[in-house]
Formats: sequence, structure tokens, C-alpha cells
Amino acid sequence: EASAITNDFSEYSSLGLTADSSQLVAVQTNERFGLYVAPSSDIEKQKQLASESGELTNFCWTANNRVVYRTIASGSPSAWLMDAQGEARKQLSTEVLTEKGLSVSRDGNQIVFASNRSGRFNLWRMDVDGGNLTKLTDGPGEAFPQFSPTGRWVVYQSGMGNVTSTILRVPIEGGEPVELTNKHSIAPAISRDGQLIAYFYLDKDI
Repeated sequence: EASAITNDFSEYSSLGLTADSSQLVAVQTNERFGLYVAPSSDIEKQKQLASESGELTNFCWTANNRVVYRTIASGSPSAWLMDAQGEARKQLSTEVLTEKGLSVSRDGNQIVFASNRSGRFNLWRMDVDGGNLTKLTDGPGEAFPQFSPTGRWVVYQSGMGNVTSTILRVPIEGGEPVELTNKHSIAPAISRDGQLIAYFYLDKDI
């Protein structure tokens, strides 16, 4: 019967046994990830905001100089908020926040993210303090949300895995989404003026 031996963020390889078979021997690898900030005029003057074992991904800079980011410091992927000095940290979401997208409104008041908390990947919205959690989409799987500059709607990718991916948009209050592309489109990004949307296009089935 199989049973877990370790329960941490380390990687293990080269598994073996001692001569008397009483103990396991393995190579343990620990990775640390960091978030840094630096002035655009002098990138060498960087300051580390966070350093943790496990990935620090999908971070966004808010309008009032705070950082929303994804971390697994609490034991499972979650959204956290900290100031520009790496202090005043606060956990926003105690449930799973996936690596499949995170975006903050330009006014810094709302966050949209992809989560599988309801059983499949959909888009969710919450206030920057972690309150008013609202489900925005209910499709076959959505990811990589991007706030429009006005904060009135969200552009995102619908379809993952074997499902054809397209780009859609949905009002920030939720409602009927509007399809913007018809196939093989992934990972959208909106220009700062909100006039253009860039995305990856797969020109053949993979």
C-alpha cells in the first residue's frame, strides 16, 4: 500500500536505501523564488520584497503602490497583498488561487483571478481586501483574465486542454460574455488605452 513519506515543497531524486534497508536516502533540492522592485532608471538598485520556498507568480502592481501576488506560503496557492516595501502582508484568499491568471483593476480596488474552487477553472472577482467574492464565469474552463483600463469588463481565455481556446470579454458585474475570436487564441493582454488586445494564436492543431 502506497503512503506519503514527505509533505513539503522540496524536490527529491536519486532514491535509495541504506545497507540494512532501515532508512531511505535521497537528494533533496530546495528552490527559493523572490519578488524584487527597482527604479526603471537604475535596475541595479533593486530591493527584494519577498523570498520563499515555492513559486511566487502572477503578481500585479496596484494604483496605490501595493502588490498582489500568488504564493504557496500558507501551504496551498493563495492571493496575498503587501506594500511596496514588502511589509504589511495580508492573505486575501484562503482557498485555491491557481497559476492561471491574476489581474488588478487600474484603481486598485478589485482583483480578478482564475480558480478551480468550484470544481473547474472559472473567473472570480473580489475586493482588494479579500471581500465580496463573486463568480464571473461558468464556462468549460477560463483563465488569464485582464482588466480593461476602465475597469468595466474583463478579457480572458475560454477553453483549455482539448477544448478549443477563444478570447472573450465579460462585464465586471458578470453576465453574458462576448466572443472576440473564434478559435486557437490564448493568453490575452490589453493595451493601456484599452483600444487593442494582443494574444497568442495557434495556426494549427497541436
